[in-house]
Amino acid sequence: MLTSDADTADRVQAEAMENTEKVQAPVTFNDLLTQTGGFGRWNWILLGICYISCVLAASNHLSIIYLAYSPDFFFVTDDGNFKHFDSQCRDIHEKDANNETYFYDSSVFKTTVVTEWNLVCEDAVLLPTLTFTYMFGIAFSNLLAGALSDAFGRRVLVLTMATVHIISSFVTWFSPNFWVFLIGRMFVGGSIHTAWAGLFILLQEITPRQHRTLTSGIMNFGWSTGSMWICFLAYFIRHWRMLQLVFSFMSLLMISFFFILPESPRWLLASGRFDEAKQTLLNIARKNGKEIDQKVFESSMDELQKEIGANTKSTLIEEVKKMSNIFLDLVRTPKMRRITLLMMPTFFAVGMGNYGIHFSSRFADLDIFAVNMIKATTNFLVVVVFMFILKFVDRCKCLWSMYVLTGIVAISFYFMPTGVRPIVFVFAQTLFAGDYYIVDTYVPELLPTPTRNFGFNFLEFVSKIGSSIAPFIVDLGGAVDPGLPPMVFGCVLLASSISFIFLPETRGKALPQTVREVEDECDVTISGKIRSQLFNS
Repeated sequence: MLTSDADTADRVQAEAMENTEKVQAPVTFNDLLTQTGGFGRWNWILLGICYISCVLAASNHLSIIYLAYSPDFFFVTDDGNFKHFDSQCRDIHEKDANNETYFYDSSVFKTTVVTEWNLVCEDAVLLPTLTFTYMFGIAFSNLLAGALSDAFGRRVLVLTMATVHIISSFVTWFSPNFWVFLIGRMFVGGSIHTAWAGLFILLQEITPRQHRTLTSGIMNFGWSTGSMWICFLAYFIRHWRMLQLVFSFMSLLMISFFFILPESPRWLLASGRFDEAKQTLLNIARKNGKEIDQKVFESSMDELQKEIGANTKSTLIEEVKKMSNIFLDLVRTPKMRRITLLMMPTFFAVGMGNYGIHFSSRFADLDIFAVNMIKATTNFLVVVVFMFILKFVDRCKCLWSMYVLTGIVAISFYFMPTGVRPIVFVFAQTLFAGDYYIVDTYVPELLPTPTRNFGFNFLEFVSKIGSSIAPFIVDLGGAVDPGLPPMVFGCVLLASSISFIFLPETRGKALPQTVREVEDECDVTISGKIRSQLFNS
């Protein structure tokens, strides 16, 4: 009996010590998310909203392929002289002598912005400016999105950009002339991309750590869905204004954000708005059907509040200054400077090629709807494949091999006969999509925590600079030879692949927390291995 009592006392004491250790263990925000139900039904609703933003972003990014489709044309002059659809421009002096009318082949689209504003011949140079300004809007928003969301909050940023997107979508549809259309498209691109980025950050901050791979993967699939959706719409809607009107009505889905979207409780905590953060977390728990232990929850909140300290809310000016300091961290020390300078050409090349190959779909000598639906499907599949493969292969070797292979395939398009070009085109586009996915996975593993968010956004900015140049190569180079644009994209990608020979391998390594860790790390590079083998032999 005494032994039993002693055992009971020991067990009670051990449980008490275990409970004390649990209480003493540092509380993390991830613990609060677990208390609110982990990844419950409300999180799935939020993921659905973010998925919608991906579909909208992809649809708008690729819509110019259909809205600005350039058909064959011929002239009819006042003397009744005309030709078949030879798309040949006339000498300027000959044009001045006649009052000419353009006639366009309407077998693919009944109307496009090209046919409405006669963006052919001497005005053809205006066509690539549509995509240039659109991508410039995205590039600029990429650069400022982080600072804006940190200063004003994720919800405020997303709702503001949703409002801008809705208005600019309808302005684009109503455009009375080319220049209004161009400016409207620039705001459409910048606003939807910034809204998507804000939603992505918000989703990741409300998602428990163990579910973030799932949410990232589903959002990635949203881009493929958007690409398929725009192709489906364009197949049935052959007038550009009607197609743009559908996009405008699709943008009205973002009105739901005003009623469903919360502010990020993690951002509220970081900004010192503890009562609002607490209420937001309680609302999430209620919507997830989770009953919270108020005592444990209050204790966890108090501990996090003490850890964070007083109100840390910052202004936009302070965030811009912070952004400037982070940029200096990217180039101040030797290794960080080398990483940044080596990564810039890889992002520039993949941004140029990935979007450029989309815009080159009309050179594939295949039905425009068929080729775009096929490549949207292969994009989906290639992401699934590399989600599995990347667990087992070195990042730098994989990236170098993929960039080289993609470059060679893209260059080969120039030399292929017409019948084989559609196959080569789809293969090249699939490889470009794979390159983009792998390099996007590699960068967060490469950069330290203080520079990771801004560094990624900065490299995306560089990527979109490449994307903004791509349409000039497609339209002006394609006028010389349809095989020229893919060859240019392939050559640029091949040249940038050299960077991966000198960049450090990250597979199996913990994410670096500080710049000092990056500087002190003994890097394993492809060039280093080659040197070792040469010296050992």
